Amino acid sequence: NAASFTAQQTLQTKFAEGLDKYREIFKKSSPHIDDIRSDLGRVLATALGQNPKLLADAPIRAGWELAVSELKKTLAKHPRELNARLFLAQFYVLFLQDPQMARLAEQEFAEALKLSPKRQQVLYHWSRVKLLQRDYDGARQLLEQAVKDDPKIAITYWYLGILEAESGNFPAASKNIKQALERGYVPQSEGEYLFAADILKENKDYGLVKDFY
Repeated sequence: NAASFTAQQTLQTKFAEGLDKYREIFKKSSPHIDDIRSDLGRVLATALGQNPKLLADAPIRAGWELAVSELKKTLAKHPRELNARLFLAQFYVLFLQDPQMARLAEQEFAEALKLSPKRQQVLYHWSRVKLLQRDYDGARQLLEQAVKDDPKIAITYWYLGILEAESGNFPAASKNIKQALERGYVPQSEGEYLFAADILKENKDYGLVKDFY
């Protein structure tokens, strides 16, 4: 859709103007309207996930409100639309300190998991929310489900390692970080390398640590 493409491109450089273009699109009937809503949701969920502080900017907050409103319209017609639920959950998580928003995020993740019980993305996002809420048992249950569904995926063990480190269980953290690395996970930043090195050193797993300094 040319109008959607133009709106998305404009959003990157002139956010308020791009948002106005989306508003105009949403006023019209289109067979692609649900895809366009998802496109807006994806762009904003990615940007805000990387930098939640952007919400302090009035146009960005207006974009959040528009995306939430439009995604709700998609779900009203297509309640089994998984991506719309995931984007909504991610938007609600940005206000996790608000109990109502936290409940809404949990509801959307729960519905998403019903729609796709083995979708790793749902399990990862929801476990992160549980971790932020210091619900370590809840986060662990979700990640252990991900391992059960596919024990070959390295990043699941990495997330388990982070969880166990946060909860203070360093032997379990070391065990999971080691499994992640052995399955091929490559730390994505200097911070991740140092985290892995500190955790493994804590449990005297020096063999994997030596290349991290």
